[in-house]
Amino acid sequence: KIPYPLSSCIRRDILKTGISTGRNSDVNGDVWAPLEVDTPLYKHYWFWGEHKEKHRKSLEELMDCYYMSVGRGGAFLLNASPNVDGLIPDGDMALYKAFGDEIERRFSVPAGAGRGRGAVTEINHVILDEAFSEGERIRGFRIEAYTGSGWQTVYAGSLVGRRHIAVFSTVIASRVRVTITEHAEGLLPLLKWVAVYNVTGVDIPA
Repeated sequence: KIPYPLSSCIRRDILKTGISTGRNSDVNGDVWAPLEVDTPLYKHYWFWGEHKEKHRKSLEELMDCYYMSVGRGGAFLLNASPNVDGLIPDGDMALYKAFGDEIERRFSVPAGAGRGRGAVTEINHVILDEAFSEGERIRGFRIEAYTGSGWQTVYAGSLVGRRHIAVFSTVIASRVRVTITEHAEGLLPLLKWVAVYNVTGVDIPA
């Protein structure tokens, strides 16, 4: 499992060991080293073998990897391994296609984004992008939805970084607000983008 919070900063002495991982990330580190999460398509296998095709990850497992990598500010590198003919197996290609289609289905059309007021709708995801070129300034935030009972906190997190996908139980809301509760001392916290989604057809954790 990928830890959270994750930072793209790390201490120089730890980076130089050559064996640092996301667990060594440090938002106060002195080196910028963006996190990369790489994973094989087959469970426990990096290279193709006919007997290994039965170990392909499921679409649900790939989406779980997506949430824990891209959804926590990292880059997701998914392995592709050719067979003895130099081709990517048809079953692998079909899964890659399904994976891309599912990301598109969930996140191509937000229920609301940027600014302004939208219609009353069900929501269960919020995507936050920090102004990444200015560093990781946000250290704490909360997301609130305006429901029939007023403002309700639906999610609280720490680092945002390149991107953070917040997942919460479905609520019916007409407005959403993000409050930065903690940030780097002396630096203005900068959010680049906020978008809300209602992702259907999946189990949303309580």
